[in-house]
Amino acid sequence: MSRTADVLGLLGGMAESRDEHGVAPATVRETVAEQLPLLLPLLAAGEPDIRRTAAWVVSHTRATSRALPALDLRWDGESEPPVRAEVLAGIARLDPQSGAAVATTVLDPFQPAEVRMAAVFASLDADAAVRVFQVLIRAETGVVLTVGRPLLDWAERGTQR
Repeated sequence: MSRTADVLGLLGGMAESRDEHGVAPATVRETVAEQLPLLLPLLAAGEPDIRRTAAWVVSHTRATSRALPALDLRWDGESEPPVRAEVLAGIARLDPQSGAAVATTVLDPFQPAEVRMAAVFASLDADAAVRVFQVLIRAETGVVLTVGRPLLDWAERGTQR
């Protein structure tokens, strides 16, 4: 890991932390969000590890209006599977419904495993478990599954654990 990635890891850990001893709630995260003008360009860095870690950091700022468009742009231009997985996770973190919409495009078995896993988690975060189940069944078997109430009940019970 480079020093830049190390610093990004530190900032991301601070932004995602809920341990705010002695400071007002969200102060640390907001302070990291104030650095977005410096962080967002790192989504296009030459090193995949820096892009991946930058995606993680900017999504943990919860500054949706500034971070989500940058992550959407990175998603469209990213080819490295670990980076794509983190960008998808970041999109889902900021906007679960958008994350689920992106996720449905990469659930097929021809996608790298880490991207498919990020897609499954993004879909689950958006309560789209039934849709994930349908897509995975179709991708693996070619069967188009019609979802009835028993299957919906089963899927909902599984996501409430």
